[in-house]
Amino acid sequence: MNKTGRIVSSSYEAAINIPGMDYRYDDNTGKGSDVKMTIGGEDVIVYPWGKNNKLPNDMISLLRTNGDLSNLLDTRNDFLFGAGVGLYKRVNDKKDVVFEPYFNADCAEYLLEKDITAYVDGAGTHIVECGTAFINVSKQKSGKKLIPMDPLTVRTVRLNDGEVEKSKYVVSSNWGTGFRKNGVIVPAYDYDSTSTANESIVQLMRVQSGQFYYGYPRWWASAEWIRLANRIPKFHNQALDTEYNVTHICRIADQYFETMFQIENIETEEEKEKYRSTFYAMIDDIVYNKEGKRRVLYDECPVGEDGKLHGWIELIPVPRTVKGNEYTELYQACVLAFANVSGVLSQLTGISDGKVVGGSGSELRVTAEYQQFYRTPRERELILKPLNRIILPEIRKTFNLPKDVVFGFNNILLEALNTAKTGSTQVGTGGQNATKQIQKTSQKSSK
Repeated sequence: MNKTGRIVSSSYEAAINIPGMDYRYDDNTGKGSDVKMTIGGEDVIVYPWGKNNKLPNDMISLLRTNGDLSNLLDTRNDFLFGAGVGLYKRVNDKKDVVFEPYFNADCAEYLLEKDITAYVDGAGTHIVECGTAFINVSKQKSGKKLIPMDPLTVRTVRLNDGEVEKSKYVVSSNWGTGFRKNGVIVPAYDYDSTSTANESIVQLMRVQSGQFYYGYPRWWASAEWIRLANRIPKFHNQALDTEYNVTHICRIADQYFETMFQIENIETEEEKEKYRSTFYAMIDDIVYNKEGKRRVLYDECPVGEDGKLHGWIELIPVPRTVKGNEYTELYQACVLAFANVSGVLSQLTGISDGKVVGGSGSELRVTAEYQQFYRTPRERELILKPLNRIILPEIRKTFNLPKDVVFGFNNILLEALNTAKTGSTQVGTGGQNATKQIQKTSQKSSK
């Protein structure tokens, strides 16, 4: 019997469905690691996020151990957020189509009540840190509200044969604990349906090859660099006690112990071994003691025929070959690796081959604007979609807004102090929220 593929079409996409082929998958997940659950009498199969279904949890825990990478991701999120979002009106300015800020007092108060800023901040943070943002679309009496959900608590239900879209999610705080009954099933929000559940979820993530269920932010690929960097401070902390390597050779005359055994009336091997251990612990305490304590070794030794003292105990310093500079350079290499995967332009990270980047104020200004204009549009479009497709239709009807009003992002542009006293201005730029700007080159023309 011949098996043939069939085309499954929907309002969103068309997909070739080959019988027996699991073509919806995440490349970083091993097969056979599905999580089977029964919630409220309904059996569901959760597609795992990583091989142990705790990949984001593990990566966020790792992130919190390194302040340098956290700072870089915060910087990227700051550029993504810009000056927040607002409403803009489409205006035809001669041959140009621009979007000017639009203000409606009642609408502005409504958006403030719905905490749109918290949605934008949360969605951006989750996209940067986890590559995925789960948004709870909550129906309220006054209208829908967008509430960011912690990505560590949300997982996607595996698609059944013939399905082309995610239709359900499971929310639980117990992933990986073995106790999987404590969860709730939440339907996916349907943009094209006029009838939706009171509580539903929208998933925001960039398209990535081999990542259908969950996103995979680029910084996750630097996990080994993070672990390596975290070992270096621990090494230096321990080195303050050990001075990085063996620092002394302690030489003791064999007659010393024999003499002390006779003086202390020590006869059994067990007592002798105990005495030696106590003595060596004393020497170790003298060499590597806590700061602020006197460290003196007394040696009552005989005088030889040559008239010189012949010591029974001698501490010989060992020259240090490892001084820690090598590890400092290694840490700088780790930080440079963080900068490369953070998505922040190198001029803004302050790092270049382990050294601070210089540059004039105008160079930093151009770089900062490039970061905002050209390194944020795709994530911003993800964040704007629920605003323009869920919130905007409601407020347009409630507040009688013009049809050409949409949500858009504000950017912060640096200005010379003689141009703007604050040193910056807020301008809507890029995509559907661009305001008209006169583009000038930073290069002086030669005459």
